[in-house]
Amino acid sequence: MRIAAARELAEETGVEALGEDVLTVLESIHRDKDGALLFHYLIAVIRCRVTASLEQLNPRAGDDALEVGWFDIEQIRSLGAAASSGLLPLALQAEART
Repeated sequence: MRIAAARELAEETGVEALGEDVLTVLESIHRDKDGALLFHYLIAVIRCRVTASLEQLNPRAGDDALEVGWFDIEQIRSLGAAASSGLLPLALQAEART
C-alpha cells in the first residue's frame, strides 16, 4: 500500500514521496434507491514523507485532482465546513507521527 500511495501521489500531484504508514482505512459504500450495490471503495490513508525540499517542489493537479496545495494545521482549521469532516483529525494524526 505504501508504494501504491507514493505512486498515486506522484501521478496526481507531481510530488515524489515515500509512503510511511497507514493512518486509517475508510469504507465508502454506495447503493441505488432499491439498495443494490453501485460501488464499494476501501480507501487507505497513507502518511507520506516528501523526498525533496519544499522549495524544490512544483506540485500540479493531475487528471483526478482539481487543485493541489500545502496546508498547515491552522489553515486546515480555517477551512471549516469547506473541508472534509475527517481532514483535520487525519492531519493531526499525521502530524503527531512525525
